[in-house]
Amino acid sequence: MILVALALSGCEKITLTPAEHRLQRLWADPHLSVRERATAVNQCFTNGTPIRRIIEVLGTSFIRVTPYSLVSVDGSKITCWLEYKFGDESVTIDTTAGLGLANPESSDFTGAGYSMPLQNVKYTPN
Repeated sequence: MILVALALSGCEKITLTPAEHRLQRLWADPHLSVRERATAVNQCFTNGTPIRRIIEVLGTSFIRVTPYSLVSVDGSKITCWLEYKFGDESVTIDTTAGLGLANPESSDFTGAGYSMPLQNVKYTPN
């Protein structure tokens, strides 16, 4: 009996706002493009939202990405991001996590974007 109570106490259900419920529905829609998903994330969350909260809403099926370069062209801070894959495309969740931070999940949200595979285009001169 005590083991069951302990097990259930670790299964805390989060309370979602109406906007987060809407985002979860959109996120689960298989017909939505990564651009539409990124737009929905940006509409739901503001800069400074804890990344932990975004993970609670979107789930844990992401990849932590750390850039190879330690120097930015414009001198800005190099940060890590989270990437949610949808086939060959992905939604990126940008963070305030600097390089070397062991846990980007303890950082804050700075915006969502997306990436799509490059298409080869054959050039035919006239």
